[in-house]
Amino acid sequence: MKKSAYRILKVGVACSVLLGGASFGGMVSAAAGSALPTVPISAKITNPVTVKEEILTSSTTYLKTDIRVPQLSSMQDTRYQDQLNDIILSHAHKDLKHWEKEALAAAQKANEDGFTYHPYELTIHYELKSNGTEEGIVSLVVTTEGAADGTSMPRVDTYNVRNVQEAARVTLQDLFGADYKKKIDEQISKTINEQQDAYFADEFKGIHEEQSFYVENKQAVVVFPKYAIAPGSTGTPEFRIPLEESKAEEGAKPGDAIAIVINGKKALQPGFMNETGNRIMLPLRELSEGLGFTITWNAENRSAELTKPKSPISTLVQVGKDQYNVNKQAKPLGAAPIIKEGTMYVPADFFKEVLQANVWTEGNQVTISSDMEKAHK
Repeated sequence: MKKSAYRILKVGVACSVLLGGASFGGMVSAAAGSALPTVPISAKITNPVTVKEEILTSSTTYLKTDIRVPQLSSMQDTRYQDQLNDIILSHAHKDLKHWEKEALAAAQKANEDGFTYHPYELTIHYELKSNGTEEGIVSLVVTTEGAADGTSMPRVDTYNVRNVQEAARVTLQDLFGADYKKKIDEQISKTINEQQDAYFADEFKGIHEEQSFYVENKQAVVVFPKYAIAPGSTGTPEFRIPLEESKAEEGAKPGDAIAIVINGKKALQPGFMNETGNRIMLPLRELSEGLGFTITWNAENRSAELTKPKSPISTLVQVGKDQYNVNKQAKPLGAAPIIKEGTMYVPADFFKEVLQANVWTEGNQVTISSDMEKAHK
């Protein structure tokens, strides 16, 4: 099928069925709101998560259905589990209602025009890609496909969750670090260039923040809608990227102490590599004050506000929340602030992305500078 067919199908067959591969963080998080936060991945979970099915059927003979809706079971955070199950089931009900309406309208039109009506079809299937025993990640894929007159467009929704007592969604940034887009784009571009006959090379413009993916066999599998970057014969394009490549800093291992140099002087407190080995955590107060910021601590909500005279930068960080407020806009960095032995630690990227300092890492040392010239000496 030509590339233009993708655009036609988007407007036609599935225009009101929430078209496009949605991850748990795009379409889904909008329904769940702030109750579904993002946090980094950590320890392995031994108890596997299971799935129970809920079967939906159509009330009209104009629509054939094969709808099996997954409902997760055995998650540690049962409140989150119930909320997620409600979201998945709600989407299925909306899809069913939409296709029943479309099928009825098509049947009436066929009757008026004297044509034989062929029932529309709606299929919803799922696959549990990871059950939480690998890296504590539960990864679920739900595929919804409606067919009208032999034409169909599948939608792939992915749900990636960290199965802990306070469950939270898992993002590509959690897995591959702050520069995840660059890393993943390079891998996908390489594959496309090596197999140009199988893809529309000019259609791939890079992944986006809410890119659909799932986790399976220690790989992140990035998913694109059918026809988006490849002919229909390719199906739903997928690109597998080993999670071993997600380690943010080579040389440092989980728990390692990280030496810090700020503006040419050794910091009093060291940082450390977090337990997953994908984020270097650095002491907030000492380094921020070394960059000229003033910190105001709020004990009630365990947050710290950073301001700097004659600087447009102001931010708020809160323990346990990977949401770094920059001038009233949230910016996730893949790891939430933590308090360790009375000191708050934040990801090294905080000083680069939020405080706009110069930061670079060599082995087990991080160097921070507020002056560009000093940074390159």
